Order: sequence, then structure tokens, then C-alpha cells
Amino acid sequence: MTSVAITPSQNVARQAARRQLFIASAALLGAGALLGVSTNVVKVAHSIGLAPLPFLTWSLAGATFLLTGISMVLLAEPALPALLPSVVLIAAGIVSMVISARACQPIIDK
Repeated sequence: MTSVAITPSQNVARQAARRQLFIASAALLGAGALLGVSTNVVKVAHSIGLAPLPFLTWSLAGATFLLTGISMVLLAEPALPALLPSVVLIAAGIVSMVISARACQPIIDK
């Protein structure tokens, strides 16, 4: 059985890969923990009589800022598909048509 010697550059590459995996896992767990805690806070807020939507909005914004901040510190660009802007614009157009049709329905029925 022959052993293969690992060069210093291969060792550095492995350490960098492990570091990236650790940071990605920690960011995912952190964002998930924030969302999980906010879900429980929303339940408590609803039982007290407060509106739950602001709590959900702040949790999503917090998770977004957390993940964006980590990616900015690491100078990593998000991998987005090329067709994403087109799909988002089409979906936004469809949603706006449905909302406007719902909003105008009472006016049309009169």
C-alpha cells in the first residue's frame, strides 16, 4: 500500500474548504435559529393580542441581513440563475393583476 504525500497547497485548500463549510453551516443554523425563535414569539404575540405580521417581517429581515452580512464579509457573490430577473418580473406582473382584479371586483359587481 503506497501512501500519497499531501503537498502544502493541497493542505491549505482543504483547510479553506473546511472553513467555508463551517461558515456556511453556522450561517444556516443561525438564520434558522432566528426564524425558529421568531415563530414562537409570534405565537406569544398573537395570544397576547398583538399583530403577528411585524414579528415575522423583522425575523425575515434579520435573517436576510445576517446572511447578506456574512457573504459581504467573505466577499462572496450569490449564485443566481440567469433567468431569475425575468421570472421575478413575470411573477410580479401576475400577482399585481390578481390583486387589482380582486380589488376592482366589488366595483364591477355594483
